[in-house]
Amino acid sequence: EPAQAVKDSGQTNKKSYLSDAVAGLTLLLLGGLGAGGYAWQKIQTALNANQQTLSGLNQAVQNLQSDAPMRKFSAQVDEKFNHNQQQFEALSQQLEALQQSQTITTAKADLTHAKVMADAYDWMLLEASHLLRIAQHRLLLARDFNSASAALHAADKRLTDIDASGLIPIRASINQQIQILANFPHPDYIALQLALDNLMHDLKSGLMAISEQNSAPESTSTMDEDPAVILEDELVTATQEFLLSMLDYVKSVFNDSVQVTRGEEQVSVFIEQQEQQRAYDFMSLKFLAARQAITSRDDAIYQQELAAALLWLENNDGYSNKAQLITTIKQLMQAELQPSLPDISPPEALLADYIATHGASK
Repeated sequence: EPAQAVKDSGQTNKKSYLSDAVAGLTLLLLGGLGAGGYAWQKIQTALNANQQTLSGLNQAVQNLQSDAPMRKFSAQVDEKFNHNQQQFEALSQQLEALQQSQTITTAKADLTHAKVMADAYDWMLLEASHLLRIAQHRLLLARDFNSASAALHAADKRLTDIDASGLIPIRASINQQIQILANFPHPDYIALQLALDNLMHDLKSGLMAISEQNSAPESTSTMDEDPAVILEDELVTATQEFLLSMLDYVKSVFNDSVQVTRGEEQVSVFIEQQEQQRAYDFMSLKFLAARQAITSRDDAIYQQELAAALLWLENNDGYSNKAQLITTIKQLMQAELQPSLPDISPPEALLADYIATHGASK
């Protein structure tokens, strides 16, 4: 019985639990249905409000469409839009055509540029080769170091404008030849010609000094002489006066002979002047010939003419500045007009090989 009571009590509790659970679920369902109904009611209210708003908008649109000015404005807007659309399409077609034309023009310009630059590269290479030949000609034919160096600089500038990596060895060779010319000892032809001009001036100055010395009167000053010498001079003067008086007598008797003597003295002076003039002309011709030899770079004639002038000076005493003239001539004879010239042909040979192998290509 106690066990049965416990059993019955458990069943009773179990039923109580089930009824409570069912009641709770029922309440939950009822609460959910209530909340759902409330939410549905809110949604329905919002839908109704939106429907009314949409109806109002539709009505407003219908009112606007039914308005004649608005319809006219709308038609104008549509027409303007269509017109702008057509212009846009036309401009788009023109732009496309211009782009195609620009593409074609660019291709033609690139082709033309390639052909023109190819010709330009060939021309610049040939121009550089010509400048290198000019440098050799100026050095070998005219012995003009400055012009040869200038031509080498111009050739190097031309190759620099091409800017080709294959030309670097050629440019290095050109700069090497420029340094060789700069450091090579060579005579200054202009300075030699100026020295000969100065020598001719000194020649004339020395001749004039000799003439002045010959024509200068002897000094008769006796301020610092010894009394014995003065006495002797007085005796000489008295003797001269006696002789002069006798000479006057002789002149009166032999007038013709006196005239002949005067003529002989004049002839002697004239002959001396002629000899001086011939000496000056001879030396001037030698110096002028040496100067011309400098222009023609003829070392043999240059040395020959100066040697002849030097030999004449050493054997004649017609100049007051003879020692100075001899020293200057010997210094000028030390110059060599035709020294052995350096070989500056390697750059031209290298460039000729480059043109034959590459042409205008880089």
